[in-house]
Amino acid sequence: MVSRRDFLRLAAGTAAAAAAAPLLGQSASASVRSAARVKYPKSADIQVAWWGGTTRDARTEEVIKLFESQHKGWHVTPFFSDFSNYFDAMNVKAAAGDLPDVVQLGGSYVPEYADEHQLLSLDNLSYGDKADHAKGGSVIDLTGFDPGQLLGGTVNRHLYAVTLGGNMPAVVYNETLIKKAGMQPPPKNYTWAEFESYLEELKKKLPSGVYPCDDNSGTGGPVMSVWVLQKYRRMYTPAGQLAFGVKELEDYFSYWQNLRNKGLIVPGTLEAASIQNGTNEGNPLVLGQAVFTFQYSNFLSQYQPLMKDKVGLIRYPLGPKGSLVGDFVQASQFFSVSAHSKAPTVAANFINFCVNNPHAVRALGVERGIPAAVRNEKEVLHSPRLTASDRAEVAFEAEYGPLTRAEPVAPGKSGALTSIFQNAAQDIALGTSSISQASEQAMSLARRALS
Repeated sequence: MVSRRDFLRLAAGTAAAAAAAPLLGQSASASVRSAARVKYPKSADIQVAWWGGTTRDARTEEVIKLFESQHKGWHVTPFFSDFSNYFDAMNVKAAAGDLPDVVQLGGSYVPEYADEHQLLSLDNLSYGDKADHAKGGSVIDLTGFDPGQLLGGTVNRHLYAVTLGGNMPAVVYNETLIKKAGMQPPPKNYTWAEFESYLEELKKKLPSGVYPCDDNSGTGGPVMSVWVLQKYRRMYTPAGQLAFGVKELEDYFSYWQNLRNKGLIVPGTLEAASIQNGTNEGNPLVLGQAVFTFQYSNFLSQYQPLMKDKVGLIRYPLGPKGSLVGDFVQASQFFSVSAHSKAPTVAANFINFCVNNPHAVRALGVERGIPAAVRNEKEVLHSPRLTASDRAEVAFEAEYGPLTRAEPVAPGKSGALTSIFQNAAQDIALGTSSISQASEQAMSLARRALS
């Protein structure tokens, strides 16, 4: 069997040819190989929840219609919102024992929700390369899935979440604006110091009101994770605490403060407005306020439909000579089944449909990341719906995926760190706290959250 890593090495060279090739894959009826062994209700209503922008909403709604058309008597009610409001809503629902039957989660939220007994173990509803599913009851086919991404959905050796696709840290940039400035994107293997110098040169050639870079000192992407992994080897200790301290956090925030003082990143007021907006449409890159933004690779496919200018991807800056590799391939998002679902087999069937049905796989594309199984990656590559930005995303992961390290496994409760570090970064950007004050307070809150 071709491994994911081998596939990624080949994908960039085969993507163009794949666009014109005939569609591959199993028939729709093969999307649940063990369906005959499962007792499904003749009628069922399930709710599916996710966050995202307009492109993701449209793609997911399309899959829901496909699912309903092939499963008469089953109805899916969508629940979606922007990221900034999503988990507030999910937490309220979880507290009431009313979590949607299928819920989209990020990696750090899987152990948190599993530890709170909100998620159903999928051990008996799934099978894969080494599983014996002859006993019946299996619904979700995980054959050939990237083991690393499956590990991200595993808590205490039990599977609670199925990956919807893989992505990796990437800097998204406005190629049109860079060309208008008479420059080229940064070269491969550039460092953080070289990125600063590049932004200084770019600033001289940009029109008024356009800043070289977004302010990603908070959570505009996995910036802090990459920075820490490059410099300090790991993000978390085996005991589940942060593997760095206040001084290291101050060092990180100081880099961004230096860019801010030089006018190389958007002002704190603009960044605060972007965070409050909480949608892709409100991102400074999309609004034409910034040329670069630090994100994940699948955001290229999310931003491009919202922009007239052409956007591209480059790898994150590297640390000084001798630094460790900081970027990684991870599961972009997961689907989980609520522990309180009244139709768990139907919910599991919907997840299987999303990750294995060829029509659904092509409809979702790579907006949530590249599918975790090689056979489904091929479905995407052979899809005539794959856009130029989609192919750029595939090529990016094909080039850099094999060079990355394993995804840092986040402990339970680490989801709280997102707002903690974002608030600290925003306080610094708005001048309401010094770097030392914000760092000290953030680390104190983070330790308490992880304890």
